Amino acid sequence: MEEIFKRIAILGICTLVATSIWAQNELVDQLTQKYEDKSTINLLIKNHYDIAWKDGELDIKKYVTEERIYVDDKVSSAVKESVHFSTFYNLVSLEAASYAPKGNKYKKHKVTEFKEKSGGSGSIFYDDSKQKVFYLTNLTKGSKTKIEYVLDIKQPNLLSAAWLQEFYPTERLEVSISFPEEVEIGYKTFNIDESDYTFEETTKG
Repeated sequence: MEEIFKRIAILGICTLVATSIWAQNELVDQLTQKYEDKSTINLLIKNHYDIAWKDGELDIKKYVTEERIYVDDKVSSAVKESVHFSTFYNLVSLEAASYAPKGNKYKKHKVTEFKEKSGGSGSIFYDDSKQKVFYLTNLTKGSKTKIEYVLDIKQPNLLSAAWLQEFYPTERLEVSISFPEEVEIGYKTFNIDESDYTFEETTKG
């Protein structure tokens, strides 16, 4: 029987999105004016959940993309980042890179060293959480960074919330879910109006 997959997407509204053809100075100037007191801006936070049947059980993967830009002259040349995971959120893959302005282009600096550390909270209860720690380097004003990773989620009830506002201001937030027709998906929104996001649903099969 042919499987029919549905895809739903919730997109955070934004007023400025960077394109692959980077007008460096113009983009930095626009963001600086829009976020006067901020030195770092999320250009894109994207969470895609892929749900499928595998050996009679749900197989859930979460694909995450995080893109940032640094718009302050005082940006540190290296920024420490980490990705958390555990038995219930198994880390399948991780890639990261920084893009330093060079003339009218960007030079890519791919992260090659990742260190695994315990992410325990110090509680008396057992906690198997861990983290991959790495550094994004060669950062200057106008530099961009990109982090991509995949998590294998062991239980459907562990699907996490998506926040329209994070520590840094966010230009664009995308949340999407692909799932078989026989799986029912629901979502709830809190403290936002319908004008704050758009909703799309498509069917393939």
